Amino acid sequence: MRSLPLLIVVLALSLGVPAAVLAGGDEQQVPPSAGPPGPWNETEIGEGEDVPYKPTDARSCRLKGMRHAGPGTVLGVWVVRGRCRTGKRLVRRYQRCLNSERGRDRGCYSRIERRCVRPVFLGRCWLRDRFFRRQVRTFSCTERRMYEVEGLYEGRVMCRDGRRRITHSYTLHTEEPISVDTEPELRAAWGNPRVTAIDVTADIILRACELGDPLRESARPVRLDGHGHTLRQTCFEKRLLRQDGTGYVELHNVTLTRGGSDGPGAAVTTRGEITIVDSTIKQNLAEEPGGGVMSQRRATIIRSVITGNLANDDGGGVYARRGGIQVYDSIVSSNLVDGSGGALGSTGDILVVRSHMDGNTTDGDGGAIYTDEDGDVTVIDSTVSGSTADGPGGAIFTLDGDVTIIGSTLSGNRADDRGGAISGEATVTILNSTISRNLAVAHVGGGVWSRGDMYVANSTISDNYAEAKGGGLHAGGALTLVSSTVADNIASVAPNIGVGERLEAFGSVIGPAKIDFNGGQAQPTESSCDAPVSISMGFNVVTEGSCRLTAPSDMVGLPSALGPLSGYGGPAETRLPEAASPALDRVPTDACLNPPLPARLEGEQHLAGLVDDLGALLRTDQRGVPRPQGPACDAGAVEVAQ
Repeated sequence: MRSLPLLIVVLALSLGVPAAVLAGGDEQQVPPSAGPPGPWNETEIGEGEDVPYKPTDARSCRLKGMRHAGPGTVLGVWVVRGRCRTGKRLVRRYQRCLNSERGRDRGCYSRIERRCVRPVFLGRCWLRDRFFRRQVRTFSCTERRMYEVEGLYEGRVMCRDGRRRITHSYTLHTEEPISVDTEPELRAAWGNPRVTAIDVTADIILRACELGDPLRESARPVRLDGHGHTLRQTCFEKRLLRQDGTGYVELHNVTLTRGGSDGPGAAVTTRGEITIVDSTIKQNLAEEPGGGVMSQRRATIIRSVITGNLANDDGGGVYARRGGIQVYDSIVSSNLVDGSGGALGSTGDILVVRSHMDGNTTDGDGGAIYTDEDGDVTVIDSTVSGSTADGPGGAIFTLDGDVTIIGSTLSGNRADDRGGAISGEATVTILNSTISRNLAVAHVGGGVWSRGDMYVANSTISDNYAEAKGGGLHAGGALTLVSSTVADNIASVAPNIGVGERLEAFGSVIGPAKIDFNGGQAQPTESSCDAPVSISMGFNVVTEGSCRLTAPSDMVGLPSALGPLSGYGGPAETRLPEAASPALDRVPTDACLNPPLPARLEGEQHLAGLVDDLGALLRTDQRGVPRPQGPACDAGAVEVAQ
């Protein structure tokens, strides 16, 4: 069985980090770069990073013909008060012995010393290092070994002859994946800046608290494959993985749990770009942004679970800076933040595709998703439910960015400010989606609030609640409503639609307002709309006259006769027109197949390959049922099959 102190010592000295870092001290204040290279455009590695170790006051020698002088690869040769020709001859002689049978039996060395480099109480030693001594010609040489894993290591050799000094380093590590199943091996492999692939072959519990975070400083990419295993931290405020270099990090099929940090990113933090695939990040706690994951560049989450993490700043599950966050086919649930963005937070754009987010909580803004600066939010074919915010945006908040929701459900979210589901400080676009059962307590926009314009098409807005204005929708600018259903929302003013500038409506159902006892502070009203200007584009069904839609093709003053909010096919709950509904066959086929489109679709840079033809999207109903199903199209979000 390996000697744990011995392996730890080799690791600790190899990292070459200051005592503050070993003790889990303050983060280095290095400004992040704005735009990362992705894994598709790897940074070229020059000699400076290929050989991170270089002795002071030394002259570097060219390695032509030297790299394969021994059993591994020679990384560098340096001389002080000597000639490179002499240095290279010495290195060849040194490596020749290592490559022989004698070298493999350690017979090249005259002695091996063990030295205590970290004494502790009562003369005991916490950290030891090994020094391999040998004589080569007139030079006395000392070798230290670093990053040792399963007989593979890197050696740093210094040879002296009076005032002459010849130093070289070499590695036995290749580009093949390194298998690790113990904490010292994981630390050594992760810490080696040249290692680019690590296979975890057993669950690993991190107990070496004195060593701080497992630390990597490299511009090279690294891929860690957990093969279904777990990395678990037992030390207070210590991370599971830390990358202080800018190299791309890819984590596969691994669980990271119980990490802690007095800085950002309790499970993993990186100054580069990170992708997490088929993995679980759970029950981690950070004092700064990113309870689970923090990236100074882009963070991409694919088929993974991010749950039960906590941050005392932004991004309870994941936080990324200008590179933004992309989430695909994942679950992000039950994360908590004492800041903003209970699940996800970023100063860049956030894209969520085919994912489920629920039960996330924040004491600030954006119960699930928060973008600072001008970051946009785009949610496609996903659900965001059961999240809460003490500020605006029970599900989503943007400080100055646009929000685009397509084919998704935002339900059961709560804000103690504006926007029970969405609070967008710019433009909000909602297509083929359901916004339901959300609450804006003591404020406006029970379902959705936007400071700018809003475009809603093929969508259902129902059973939302605001204690002020706009129980369903509230737009500070213009609201364009196309082939949508807005009904049974609650507010004291304009329970279905509140508008600051202008309401435009085409082929939509508005009303009734919900006036049943609701248990909140709002005093319900039947007057559905409040808009200073209303423009009808025709074929609307409105249960009463407050919306002021008066085109000849509009039907005003009759019950809309909608079924309850329920599942009628498709991925989301909708409101199905009943047999007596005036919405049936309300819109001529030519008009409904050419609905008014937004002049510009915000967030379109995120839709490539996901939504190619907006017009085609609106030629079906919300559920994907082709229009029409009879002699004409039905008004509202749902086309009734006949």
